[in-house]
Amino acid sequence: MSDIPPSKFSIPELPYELMSNIFLFCDAKTLVRVQATSHLWKDTLNSYEFVKEIAAVWRSKGCSLFGHFGYKEPTRRSLDWVIRMSSETGQRFPYALPFDVGNEGWFDIVGIDNGVFCFRLSKTRDISNLVVWNPMSRRQSVLDDPITGIADESTFLFSFLYYPNTIHYSIVAIFLERGRQARCVFTVYDSCSNKWTARAPCPSYVRKLDPAYVILNGVTYWVTWSHNQDAETRPYIVSFSSLTHTFNKIDLPDEALTTCHSLLMRDDHLCVAANNHNADGYTTMIWQVDAVGEEHQWSKLFDVNGNAHAFIPAAIVDGDVIQVLERHVEVDDVEGLEYTTIHIRRFFTATRKRKCILWVNYEDHVKLRTIHNYYEGFYPV
Repeated sequence: MSDIPPSKFSIPELPYELMSNIFLFCDAKTLVRVQATSHLWKDTLNSYEFVKEIAAVWRSKGCSLFGHFGYKEPTRRSLDWVIRMSSETGQRFPYALPFDVGNEGWFDIVGIDNGVFCFRLSKTRDISNLVVWNPMSRRQSVLDDPITGIADESTFLFSFLYYPNTIHYSIVAIFLERGRQARCVFTVYDSCSNKWTARAPCPSYVRKLDPAYVILNGVTYWVTWSHNQDAETRPYIVSFSSLTHTFNKIDLPDEALTTCHSLLMRDDHLCVAANNHNADGYTTMIWQVDAVGEEHQWSKLFDVNGNAHAFIPAAIVDGDVIQVLERHVEVDDVEGLEYTTIHIRRFFTATRKRKCILWVNYEDHVKLRTIHNYYEGFYPV
């Protein structure tokens, strides 16, 4: 008998726990192949526990920011583009969309979760589809759009659902239904059933969504306000649970009722940034909300001050705030000529220093439609 250990082991000889730890450091292509070998490994690699562990491993590789840019005029939506940049250094990376857009087409980034993109895509003006795309495994799924033709009065939400021992994604569409009385209606697509399974009216306080929203544990949050014939009500937060298909309303603190709001996620807590600004400068207050029984308690985290016209926080990365300034200057002597400056920078909350991530100037009216955090993931669409 030789004392030299073998150079190879067959997979069945390795303990299950050791194999699970090894797969935490594999690439997406390997994990997709392993899932096809047995029901055991398919359930294991799709389980919430494994996804949570591997997400922590890939999260340590850093966060990218995906910015969706486009022109003001709706007729130029086919010319939209995406910029990917490092949230730490601002370095730009090449990124090609996984689809083509026709001359009259358009696209929107519905959301990014668990390393997977959800786009809404139209190659014409009216007919559209949803594309769920994983850049790690180079896989995509194309879904029917349940409300084609009313793009301006609808919003889609994209998130992952964590059922016991498995993981699936859901897409929620909330849109304005015309009839005797206009009302908001929602419908839900679940990758487990592969169909749109629910369609029901929303509560009266649910209004048309802003494209910016945040997700925590299967619950989506966004800021909105109610309209009536006499006056507008104060802004508030609406939440929707993709697991229970229920809505909830969260009132903002009085001190946070300012002109601009954006929702953020910080250490698995929901936060709101309230911005006051004038010609001399701006002040942004970051608030955190916690559920205590059926009540919600707000606590103020810190203030962010500056001398720009306005910096709106767009995200929080590792406790630091990503700020966005979009400024449009119109040339008086030339009709229709405008300049745009878009400035994205990182505010380090520990040292209260700032670092420029992106500074671009355009000789046109350019809008930053959405900005998303991106952490690599492995989920096979």
